[in-house]
Amino acid sequence: MKYTDLCSAVQNEIAQVLNSIDENKLNKFVELITRPGVKILGYSAGRMGFGLKAFLMRLNHFGISAYWFGDNYIPPMNENDVFICASNSGTTASVFNILEIFKNKAKGHIVSFVGNKESIMAVNSEIPIKFKTCNGGLNSADDDTKINSIQPMTTLTEQSMFILFDIVA
Repeated sequence: MKYTDLCSAVQNEIAQVLNSIDENKLNKFVELITRPGVKILGYSAGRMGFGLKAFLMRLNHFGISAYWFGDNYIPPMNENDVFICASNSGTTASVFNILEIFKNKAKGHIVSFVGNKESIMAVNSEIPIKFKTCNGGLNSADDDTKINSIQPMTTLTEQSMFILFDIVA
């Protein structure tokens, strides 16, 4: 396959993921994270985490207090604050454990970006933002509703989340 054909195929795949996201939920998310005085905590595993971490950095550039779980200093969080997580499967244990701690201790708002709307992360989120995922993932079964990506494993999802977070910013 030619390079230009590969580029077109990858762009088409990413467009399918981005176009699958509920714009109303995305708007609620933006309203939630741009409220005065809000603090944001984020966490995700693997390559999904890279996109989320970059987003938190960008929020700080805009003057919004955003922290990555594991940073040296995270201020106390409360019911006004927001926890953001992202998981292709919506079941990543390390991410869900942090979500649960935030939910029980800070009692704040939780937003999850997940490939499965019925996953444990989605059902424990105030705003679960579902995206169309791809076949070939490590922690999820393949099915006809998913995109058959030409890219390895869940690369499509990871790229799409990075781009989505940049669009939100």
